[in-house]
Amino acid sequence: MQKGWNVKYHKSGKSLCTLYPEKEAFIVLIVIKLELAHIIKSLEGKFEQEILDIVDSARPFNGTKWLMIPIESEAILKNVQELLVLKHNTSLMK
Repeated sequence: MQKGWNVKYHKSGKSLCTLYPEKEAFIVLIVIKLELAHIIKSLEGKFEQEILDIVDSARPFNGTKWLMIPIESEAILKNVQELLVLKHNTSLMK
């Protein structure tokens, strides 16, 4: 990832994701709680292997995982949208 600008998205006053534009591509940063990582693993048939690998390899930090997801296909983009819905819905349940 090169130095530059980013776009941060919030929903209900909470961080949803950050987009890092690149030439002809972008990377999405989604910070999830550890319990959401377990939910994602239980739904493994719904997510691309690349997403599951990113979730597995992200190191826990203060009860969260920081997922840096390069958008390389429409399937990955759909998975990111599903992750954002999961993140938002789990934050509403608390």
